[in-house]
Formats: sequence, structure tokens, C-alpha cells
Amino acid sequence: DRLMDLALLVRKESSHIPLSAITVVLDEDKQRQQQATKVLDHAANIAASVNIPLLTKMRLTTNLAHGIVHEVKENDYRELILGFHKKETANDSFLGNVLPEVLNSLDCQVVMARMNIPLNTVRTIHITFPAKAEFEAGFPYWVEETARMASGLGCRIMYHGHPDTMSKIKLELKKHAPVDASFFDTDGGNDLKRLAQVIHNDHLLVIVSARKGSISYRPSLDHIFVQLQRDYQDTSILLIYPSGYKVEGGETH
Repeated sequence: DRLMDLALLVRKESSHIPLSAITVVLDEDKQRQQQATKVLDHAANIAASVNIPLLTKMRLTTNLAHGIVHEVKENDYRELILGFHKKETANDSFLGNVLPEVLNSLDCQVVMARMNIPLNTVRTIHITFPAKAEFEAGFPYWVEETARMASGLGCRIMYHGHPDTMSKIKLELKKHAPVDASFFDTDGGNDLKRLAQVIHNDHLLVIVSARKGSISYRPSLDHIFVQLQRDYQDTSILLIYPSGYKVEGGETH
């Protein structure tokens, strides 16, 4: 439910592109295939209840990472939203093996989502981002998308990052509907230790990360999942890996 709520929230109202709900399941896992069918049916009902077009598909594969990558590339998706739960750690098979291969193989924006509370109960969105995030091709896209989330939820949004990036965010925000925004300057490093003291259960923490080799990447970003497991088990999280190419039209599949 909460992944669908997120997808519906970030979707532009003017978009005519249908959303897609995809489950990628291993060939031999018959139990997961049965579960996936129920999940997709439920997603279709949610979309139908708000009159949003939704395409559903279960893809069988012998390798989860390859299945995800091929599905995205074959359909030219602009954004991929994946769910994860609070018990997952950096050593689990998905985060440790599947996610790195997905990030290395795709240029689109990838969002890891863990919603511990319903979206409509979020009171504050905190966004932390690395220095030089403004130089990534997908920078305007995530700025617009997160601002649209805050507007849709009617909540405030707090940005935590380097002043140079902050100035670019303020310029981007002027292009869109006004939001209740606050700005806290940092050195642009990994700020999760400090933020753990100010995040409450009705807050949403958005972490903008970076792919290895990108201009805003720094080694401290590799420790994010360890920090989440240690300090943020009860926190709702969006972990964003911005797109590596310019997104035309700002629409998502």
C-alpha cells in the first residue's frame, strides 16, 4: 500500500504516462509468485480507486538483478522505486548484491523506500545530500519531486547540506509551487549521525546518495545502510540515487 501511495504522490497530476507495478521473482520460487500475483492485484485496485492508469507485470528470472535491469531498460522507465524493510542490512542478499548491480547497470533515478508510517501522517521531510549534488544530471528532478511530495502532504521540508548546493536548490524551488522550506548549512558530508538526534517518528528522512564514480560520490556514502540499521530502524526512509542522464519532461513511469 505504502509504495503505491508514494508512487501516486510523486506522479505529476498532468502526466498521461501510466504507472507500472512490477514484481521480479525467481523462476523456482512458486510461493513468491503466488504472493506477487496478490500484490499486483492489490496495487491495481488502489490505482483504480483514484482513477490512475496502472500496468502490472510479474517477471520471472533466474537472477533478480538482471530481471530488474532488463525490465527497466526494455520499457525505458524514468524512475525505479524499490521497497526495503528495517531488518535488512548491508550484508543481506538484496542490498549487498542486487542493489549494487542495479545501480551500476541503470542511469535512471533509483529510490529505495521504507515507509514505517502512512504517508499522510508525515509532518516533516528532512533531506540530506552530499556536496556537489547540484552537478548531477538528475539534480532538478529530485528537487522537484521531493518538493511536490511536501506540497501534496501539506508538510514542511528541511534541507541539510552544503551552502553551494543549497543556493541551487533555492533557484530550482522558485520554478515550482511554494513550499514551507527551511535550510541548514553543513559541510556536505555524511550528516546522518547528527540527524539521528532531530528525526521523530512522524518525520520522513530523504537521503540523496550518489553512484560510485559520480561527481558527488564520497566513500562515507557506502556506510549509509549500516547507519540506518543502527540509528534509524523506526524511521521512514527514502534513499535516492539520482539519475545519470537529463530527465526530459520530469515524468515517471
